[in-house]
This record gives sequence, C-alpha cells and structure tokens, in this order.
Amino acid sequence: MREVKYNRHDRCFDVKDMVRAIRTNWLIIVICGLVCAAFLIVGMQRSEYKSAVAAAQESVGTDVPAIYNGLTDGEKSTIQLARSQEEQLNAQNDYISNSVFMNIDPYKEGNTTLYYNITYLTTVDETIIGRYIDYAGSNAFYEAVVQKMSTEMEVQYVKELITCTQNTVDMNRYYTEFYIKVIADSQELCEDIANAVDSVMQTYISENQGEMAGYTIDAVNSGYSEMVDTELYNKQYVSTSNYYNLQSMYNATIATFTDNMKLVYAATDEELAGTAQGDTTSPEVYAPYRVKYAVLGALIGIFLAVLGIILAYLLSNKVKTEADLESIYNLNVFGTGTELPLVAANMNNVCTKRGINSVVLCGTISESNKSIMNKLIDEMQKKGIELTIAGDIGKDVEAREMLASCEHVVFVSQNKKTTYPEVESWLKLCRDLGISVLGAVALN
Repeated sequence: MREVKYNRHDRCFDVKDMVRAIRTNWLIIVICGLVCAAFLIVGMQRSEYKSAVAAAQESVGTDVPAIYNGLTDGEKSTIQLARSQEEQLNAQNDYISNSVFMNIDPYKEGNTTLYYNITYLTTVDETIIGRYIDYAGSNAFYEAVVQKMSTEMEVQYVKELITCTQNTVDMNRYYTEFYIKVIADSQELCEDIANAVDSVMQTYISENQGEMAGYTIDAVNSGYSEMVDTELYNKQYVSTSNYYNLQSMYNATIATFTDNMKLVYAATDEELAGTAQGDTTSPEVYAPYRVKYAVLGALIGIFLAVLGIILAYLLSNKVKTEADLESIYNLNVFGTGTELPLVAANMNNVCTKRGINSVVLCGTISESNKSIMNKLIDEMQKKGIELTIAGDIGKDVEAREMLASCEHVVFVSQNKKTTYPEVESWLKLCRDLGISVLGAVALN
C-alpha cells in the first residue's frame, strides 16, 4: 500500500500557546538574563580597567634610565653590541648602495687603460717611476681627479675604480712603463674618470720634469672596452657576504633581547640620560560599575533565551494543540479533556449517525490521564456506546492485538507529549488493517 505523506508545515501556529511556552520557561529566561548581565559587566569592567591603566601609564611616562640601571652587565653589553652591529650594517648598506664598484657587472666591466712610457736618456732611475706610482696612489691624486671630473662623486668611491701598476716592458736600462686602469659601470663615466686621471697626471709630469731631468714620458690611451673580470666578481662577493654575515649576527643579537632591553635599545640618548617626566608613583585606576552594562546584558540574555524557546517550539516534533491534528492529519477532534461532556456529545453524534456502538480508544494513554478516559467511558455508556481503552497501538503489543477485533478507533493525543511520528504510525497501522478512524481527543 502506498505510503501517505503528511505536510507538517500545514500546521497552525497558536500564538497564545507559544506565549504560554515562553511563560512556562520563565526561570530559564531569568537565568540567561543574569548570566549575560554578569558576563557583560565583567567584560566591560576589564576593558575599562585596561584602558584606565594604559592612560595612567601614558600620563606617567616610562622611566628609561631606571630600566637601564636595572639591567645586568651582560644585557647592557648585548645592547651595545647590537648598536655597534647596526652602525656597521648601515655603513655597509650605504657603501653597497652608493658604490659604483659594487654595481659594476663583472661580466661586462667597462675599462680604460692609460699607459705611461718612461724613456731614460742615460740609465733607468727607479726613483723616477716610483715617484709617479706613489703619487697615483695618494689621496692628493684622487682628490685632484674628483675635482677634474664632470660627474660628482665622493673620493672614496672614485678611489676604488682606479689602480696603478708598474710594468717593465723592456728589460734594458733605458725604458720602463706604468699604467693606470680605470673601471666603471658605463662608458660615459669610465671616460670621464680616465680623462680626469690623464689631466692630473699630465699636470704632475709637467711639474716634475722641471725638477728631474734625464727622461721623457709618453702617454697612450687604450680607449674604452668591456671585459669579464673575475677579480672584480670575487671582491664584490666578499663584500656582499660580509654584509649578510653581519646581518645574521645582528638578527641573532636582537633575538636575545628581553622587553626591557628592547625598550632601552629603542630609546634615544636623551631619554637614557634624562629622567622620567611627571609622577612616577603607581597610578590608581578606577573603572566604575556600569548599571547600563547590567541592563544591556540582561536584555541580551532575555532575548537569546526567548529566541531559543521559540526556535525549540517551532522545531519540536510534538503535537502542540488540537489544531495540529486537524490541519495536518485532517482528523475530527471531538474536544479536549477539560470538556468531557462536549467530547461525549460529539462522539455520540458521529457514532449514532454511522450506527456504531463499539469504539476503541488508543494512543497516548498514561496513568495521569486514565481517569479522564474512565470518565469519558462512563459518559458514553450512558449514551449506549461502549468504549474500550487499548493504549499505544504503536508500541504496546496487547493494544495492537485488540485491533484485530475492532472496526472503529478514536485516537487519544496529549499536547506537548504525543509526537507527529507516533500519530502517523497510528494512522498507517489503522489504514493497513482497514480500521476506521472516527477522530481524536486532545488532552492538555
């Protein structure tokens, strides 16, 4: 037999019954209100207390010198080490960022070589070439080169782009040579430095030839070219590695700092040398009790409790009122337990019309409502109709066996106790056995 589906969404919601459910659970509502009020009061009190403490501490200030004096010698040494490492890091970073030498591509190094050939009129005089080489490595030389350049650069960065080397081309006693190599990251800069170097050297040669005789100097410019310079790569690699090693050591030092060490490390020299401003006594903090928090918390708790009760009411699978039996299962409800004469009259009308003189009462029949059922039996006996109590035919074996000898039943449902699945199981069982369901009695 095809199963009948019942739409429980067709039930009628009784607002009064819902209000009764809320009123019945008043204790839960009160408890929820009190709990939420307590939580909100405590939470806001703590929040206000922390805010007051922070404000008080801010007004007092931080006594950095006192904190510094409270550090151990080891902690003070660690702070000094970190500051020294930080200074070195900053210096290294500035050098790497500003140095042309560090930014030259070693696989495409731009260079220009200036050759200075010394021819002696008699024999080789080593003091002459030594004098020029010494000058080419002096600060006076580099400063003069910077002044001659059209590009503005600091002496320290120009110095590392110039190298002077002695080269004995002819081993006889009349000829020696030295050359000055200029490197840069662009042809324009390389030629600018080379021209400045040659100008300074020519000036120096002119000045010295007046003092020292017996030789001539010829200058040859090789012109700009590019090359792969492994020596440059190695020097750049060493400088970069030193920077990252120093960075690692600095990070390791900072990682050992305590909160007080961090505070002292971040302080300026003036803060370390001075004293804290204002009153250094511990501030008194007062976070006032807020009645509004209690009221707000109580309202929130009440709202949540009522909402929970309403949801539980709506989602419950229990029969709420007799209207559920009528709207969902289309059962004829004879009445409730509080109006037995009316129930008996309605039941008698149905039985008389259909010529029925024997009916079985089945459903939610417990010890608490059995007395009501007995009164109903007495009322119906007066009208000549025999009622028999069978109990829950869905669960009670004896009650189900009684269905074999009956043709008509009336369901007994108890509001807030009988469930929808129970009613549906009763209907299915009666339908399968061909038993007529006359209606139902709804007990409160």
